[in-house]
Order: sequence, then C-alpha cells, then structure tokens
Amino acid sequence: TVLEIPFNVMHMISKSVPFLLEDPLALTHPMVRKSSENDAIRNRLAKAEWYNQLPMVHTNLMFGCSSPFMMSIINAKVVHATAIARKYGPNFVYYERYLPVGFRYSTVLKGFSIIPAVLTQIGMMIGAAALKFPILGALIAHLLFPVGSGMSDQDCQKGFAEVYAEVEGPPNVLGKVDKANCYIKFKGDPGNWVTAQCVTE
Repeated sequence: TVLEIPFNVMHMISKSVPFLLEDPLALTHPMVRKSSENDAIRNRLAKAEWYNQLPMVHTNLMFGCSSPFMMSIINAKVVHATAIARKYGPNFVYYERYLPVGFRYSTVLKGFSIIPAVLTQIGMMIGAAALKFPILGALIAHLLFPVGSGMSDQDCQKGFAEVYAEVEGPPNVLGKVDKANCYIKFKGDPGNWVTAQCVTE
C-alpha cells in the first residue's frame, strides 16, 4: 500500500496546509475535490492528519501514550470520503491511534508508555521511508512480501484486536457536549479475517 501512495513533494507543499502524502479528500467525488468551497474542510482534515502523527497522552488510560496507527493515513481517506458523503458537518475530524503495549500495560506504565510509543513511531517512519526509495523500496517490499504470499490460517487464528472508539459532538446552545465511547475486542487477524468479515457484513 505504501508503494502505491503518490509522493509528489511540490504538490504537497504548494497548498496552504501541506498534504500528508495525498489530498485528504482523495477518495471523494471529483466534483468535491475540484470545488473551492471545500478548501476549508480540506485544510482542517489535512491539519488533523498531521496532528495524528504526534504521540498522544490519554487521560482515560491513566496518561498512557499512543502512536499513530500505521494504516491511519490510508484509513483516514476512506473516513473523510464518508464524512463528506454523509454530511458529518464542518467540524468533523478523525484520529486513529495505536497502543504498542496494549490497553492494560498502557495504564500500568502510564507516562512511561511514551517510550514504546515513540520507538514504534520511529520504526514506522524508517520503514515507510525505506519503502519509498526508488528501486530499493520495491526490492525490499518484494523481498519481505513476495507476490502471492500472505498470512497462513494458523497465523490469522492467533491474531486479535482491541478497539476503543470515542466520539465527541459539537457543543449545543447551552454549551453541553455529547460524548460516546465503546470498547470492542475480537479474535482473528484484524488485517485479514476481521476486515473481510466486516466488509461482508
């Protein structure tokens, strides 16, 4: 996926808010992307994508820290397209995070969990940069992930995921803010089995 992301530096920096790899509205209808009326929305979403690349501290995890999920840049484009199509509103932003040591140990380590979070993020940045190198990146990708390869059924069975989602709405006329959250835990590799299951359902 990283290899297929366009990486045009001039295209990225020519905007008032530089894009993180690609236009936040890349998957929306062409008419939406061309309309200057959506520039403010585009800029806000681009800022959110950059902000999502920073380590974050979470009070609900006893000040545990998270790093950006490695697929967040890709997934955000899908969410942004849905937000535009379903009219989520002018203030909608989306963040997707990853806890390198999981929910339990993030609350145990508290502030010290920033160490694995930062190390994980540095590793992802180095890996992504290596894959974008001309020629060398393609060789690395085909060496580590040859065409036709994939996880075995046994490996998929060992996989699992824990998801904590939090949604916050805009304040109403009284200044009150509606919030909602949920915790989802499931077995099966989230990148293969569970994704296919969710798409099917």
